[in-house]
Amino acid sequence: MNEIIVAVISGLCVAIPSIYTTLKSSKANNELFEYKIGELKEDVKILSDKVQAHNNFGIRLTKVEEHLSTLKEEINDLKRK
Repeated sequence: MNEIIVAVISGLCVAIPSIYTTLKSSKANNELFEYKIGELKEDVKILSDKVQAHNNFGIRLTKVEEHLSTLKEEINDLKRK
């Protein structure tokens, strides 16, 4: 009977710290995971803004090219006169 009590106590002395450490580690990992996801969301937002700015640049460049073409035609018309 004493051997069983000693075995149970020994088992609890190993199991309780092991369970505590596992739970503590899991909580720390979850916090780190949530932090990293937050950083990624910020990075995606920044990248999205840069892509939008790039797309706007393409639209503006097209307008500039059209305007430049018109100006070239007007210059050529003036040269002919």
